Amino acid sequence: MSAIGFLVAGLLASAQPNTAAEDKKYTVDVSQTTKQVKPGDNGMFHLHIKPADGYKVSTEAPLKIELESKDLKLHKSKLTVKDAKDTKAKAPEFGVKFGAPQECSASIEVNASFFVCDENICERKKEKISIPVAVRN
Repeated sequence: MSAIGFLVAGLLASAQPNTAAEDKKYTVDVSQTTKQVKPGDNGMFHLHIKPADGYKVSTEAPLKIELESKDLKLHKSKLTVKDAKDTKAKAPEFGVKFGAPQECSASIEVNASFFVCDENICERKKEKISIPVAVRN
């Protein structure tokens, strides 16, 4: 293959779209959140931002997690780095108690903004997640 052929092949290969897995430098895990609770009891919202190998969640850059629920009583609705279980962790975890006053199909709406960094650059990330919570006996 000629030099031009290699150049064209290289350009075509680099023009291919990245897959979502390649672009995603982190995962947000909410699997430990209480999904079913009895009326009058408390549950626990749990969020863990897990960066990929070679990355970290910046503890210096702004991190904001806003929680909303129409039917559940959240003990806290705005979280920052200071609310993490370990404020220096590269993979921060957050926990917030919530009350379930009456039987219903509820949800916790999460709006998160944070920075994921490698040794060269930090990128701002935003996540919107809805976590269903069943409140029943």
